[in-house]
Amino acid sequence: KKDNNNIAYKMITYFMERIRTHYYLNTSQLNSEFFSSLSKKSGLEEAGIKHFFYFLSALQQTDNISDEELLNLNNQIQTYFKQ
Repeated sequence: KKDNNNIAYKMITYFMERIRTHYYLNTSQLNSEFFSSLSKKSGLEEAGIKHFFYFLSALQQTDNISDEELLNLNNQIQTYFKQ
């Protein structure tokens, strides 16, 4: 069964778990303090982190995720952890 929303949900859950275990950050509140801490611990620019999390939020609110959006999500998550 092709369920892109379920796949995206699982990918985002996995990503958030990696943030919690690798950087020891609480992901229950994605606020400016979280973005600042993640930026410092990951070495990535805060603006890029915010942009990525807004993308994740938009996907979570979408009722029908396309194959292209799912592939984009996968590529961005892979790129994030390669840095």
